[in-house]
Amino acid sequence: MTKGKQRALPTAFNSRVEPLATTADGRSRRWPDVVLLDVRMPGMSGIEACRRITDANPAVAVILLTAYEDAHLPESAEKVGAYCYLLKDGPPSIVVDMIRRAWRFRDRSRSA
Repeated sequence: MTKGKQRALPTAFNSRVEPLATTADGRSRRWPDVVLLDVRMPGMSGIEACRRITDANPAVAVILLTAYEDAHLPESAEKVGAYCYLLKDGPPSIVVDMIRRAWRFRDRSRSA
């Protein structure tokens, strides 16, 4: 995600966005509601990181971000429990909308 999109997120959510961490291995002391995760990362793929996150806590909604169109990504994302995947070159409003949808989905999943 570009720095511009990162800066736009707190504004879009009335400053209610609180990044927990921007780590390569996804470790944190508490679980986030929604995770934005790059598909291609050094050390571990976003697909593998998503699998680990959703295995450890299925209530976390993971949104995968990619700069590359890949015919296998939809199937891979579904297999590892991702909420959705987005192309990085899309407008920031799409990212914001998907975060909101994922948060609502996650919230409904916890209350069910």
